[in-house]
Amino acid sequence: LFSTLGQLNFIRSVIKVRDGHFASAFGGSGATLVERSSVVHWSQSPVIADLGIKALRSTTVLYSSSADSVLRADGAIEASWTSLIGNGSADARFKVEGTGSLRFTGVLLQDNLSSGVPLPGLPDCAGAIASGGFNLHDASGCIGAGQGDLSGVSIDLPDPPPFVEPIWITPVRQAIDVGGNCPTVDQRGAPRPQTMTVGATPRCDVGAVEVGINPYRGIWQPTRPGHGLDLQTSGNQLLLAWYTYADNGQPTAYQAIAPLTGPRWQAELQLSRRNPTTGAFLTPIRVGTVAIDFASDVSATLRWRFDARGIDGSEAIRPALFAVAEPEIEVTGLWFPPAEPGYGATVTRRGDVTAVGLYYYDASGVLRWALGTGGGESAQQISMVSYTGFCPDCDATTMPVRSQPAGNLLLHFLSPRRARVDTNLLYPGANGGNWIRSRADFVPLNDPVDNSDTAAQAGLQR
Repeated sequence: LFSTLGQLNFIRSVIKVRDGHFASAFGGSGATLVERSSVVHWSQSPVIADLGIKALRSTTVLYSSSADSVLRADGAIEASWTSLIGNGSADARFKVEGTGSLRFTGVLLQDNLSSGVPLPGLPDCAGAIASGGFNLHDASGCIGAGQGDLSGVSIDLPDPPPFVEPIWITPVRQAIDVGGNCPTVDQRGAPRPQTMTVGATPRCDVGAVEVGINPYRGIWQPTRPGHGLDLQTSGNQLLLAWYTYADNGQPTAYQAIAPLTGPRWQAELQLSRRNPTTGAFLTPIRVGTVAIDFASDVSATLRWRFDARGIDGSEAIRPALFAVAEPEIEVTGLWFPPAEPGYGATVTRRGDVTAVGLYYYDASGVLRWALGTGGGESAQQISMVSYTGFCPDCDATTMPVRSQPAGNLLLHFLSPRRARVDTNLLYPGANGGNWIRSRADFVPLNDPVDNSDTAAQAGLQR
């Protein structure tokens, strides 16, 4: 189906063909990378065959069948942190031919049978298969004794979640918290490694998927309206931008970043500054600590402690799911201009609604923020609003949230990973100050976003 003499890359793809009459799904004498993808119900021929270098990374190969082998290494095949589940073939499922090579690292191999029927005389593997360690195989005598390898261990895997693409299966039991040196994200984009055991050292789960928190990316709302948090991930790092208010009720924004290694995430809370005379962005200062206790991907408790007060605060938070449908083009993320990295914008898109938070500086160099909403167009002008309100430790009834117009921005997405932004903002507070920038090139700090599964968890229909 896909054959190359050069280099082919398939990232976050779904290959799903029934009764196809091809020599293989991925072949040719060139190099092919299949990453964070799924190959499902491939039939008649191998998923990978032919010469050249082929790699499966953080990918699920599921319910495929072949009149030959599932993976046939005429050249070099490297499968790492991948799930090979429920596949059948008339020959050995995983086979090395001639001078070829096949290497498994962190691979979950379960229920791979001979043409769907367990025949003891036909092994899963033929030829010398190398191990990079941390493989879990329900057959014996197939993979070499690498570090952490488990052979002859069968586990009852759950069915894949419905309506999810790329398709994946969650590991269980002996596949949990056993490996090392896995990629920083799994097939879904969830940070790894994680552990759900309090106090335990995070270790990688075998296969394409990490058991843990895969949080909704975008705006989260606390119980008390008027504040908001933006959560994004970059590799195994969770990035937080917190839109709230200072003790005097004026808008301020805090940032935090730290690895997400399980249900509890914690980091230093920092405040950015700008020299009002030179315009230089100063080193952010620590103002406290912040933590998030995740009950699920879409439910959590925000906890904080400001150094100046020395008291603990907390509040329940949930995603702001302001539209049902997934966007046609996903641009959700934490965006910034590399040429002037001290300011930026958080963007959350649901369906045809785009919510934008811009953080910038007033005339005194104090960080401020303004919010606006627009449609799903790739280029649009959005009216921005500035707010005043209560600080996280303050009484909401004594400092009610109020709003004032703050100007506008022109937002033009040139691609899902590049935008051009014109800002014309006036801070309406006592410090005053204009923030005017023309044709600033923005890029996202975060990894590409896919909220389809987390939105379904929150009760929204796919």
